[in-house]
Amino acid sequence: MDESTPGHRAATGRHQPPHEWHGRPDERQPRGPLRVPPPRAPQPTEEQRRDEAARRLRAVRRAEEDSQVPSFGRDLLRSVGLAVFAQVFFAVTILLVRWRVLRHNNMETVDDAHSWAQISVMVAALLWVFLQLKRSRPDHGFRRSGLVPFLQVAVVLVTLVQLIAILVWPVLIGPDLRSGTVLADVGSDPLAFLIAAGFVLLLNALFTAIALPMMTCGWKAALVCVLPYLGMILVGGYLSTVVLDGTPSESPAALWMGAGVGGLVLLAVSSLVVHWVRRSDATVRGAR
Repeated sequence: MDESTPGHRAATGRHQPPHEWHGRPDERQPRGPLRVPPPRAPQPTEEQRRDEAARRLRAVRRAEEDSQVPSFGRDLLRSVGLAVFAQVFFAVTILLVRWRVLRHNNMETVDDAHSWAQISVMVAALLWVFLQLKRSRPDHGFRRSGLVPFLQVAVVLVTLVQLIAILVWPVLIGPDLRSGTVLADVGSDPLAFLIAAGFVLLLNALFTAIALPMMTCGWKAALVCVLPYLGMILVGGYLSTVVLDGTPSESPAALWMGAGVGGLVLLAVSSLVVHWVRRSDATVRGAR
């Protein structure tokens, strides 16, 4: 009798489960407990992946830029070193005028070391700002972090360097020195020293305040500041001859010291504006 027939199964008492009949499992019966797959984390979209890649790229660039910018103290040392270089340069030119070696563009000899020293006060303040500019740095030589306190301290230190140089200038000028003037008495009369200190501080602060947006905020800011910059050169050159040729007294000393402090206030305002413009530009670039 065939084992697969129902009669054989009844005679032997063997009962096979239905899913084993005909030698193949019944697909309608579960083979074991159901396994529920764990939920998968939502996959980022293509736009999210691009945004994340852009964010990481900006972070890498910021890290590279920060590595190229010196610390606050090192940056101050650099600024003071540039001021010392400028004062040594103008001290040499004063000696050349005294020795009648320096000549104008038309080859005429410059024969007044006293007047040359007066003009040098203004040009030295102008020169330092452009020496501070450094295109190889991502901040162009004017740091983004702590710009306001940095320029305040730097301008005061640069003014002290220039005042030390002015104390030596009467010796360099020699016989061309005009007695009774602020420039002649700067080392012996405290009022003359205060006049020179306030005036030099004003020149350094104003030239930096005007030139800073020109060099850090693009061509639009340069167009806005070019006329004040040229005007400052003309007015600064005129005031250099008037102030340093004047007679020391209390009223001019108070006036120019107050003007020097006002110049620092204007420099702080200019630095804040530059900081705001830079931050806005960085935000726009980050959004792009």
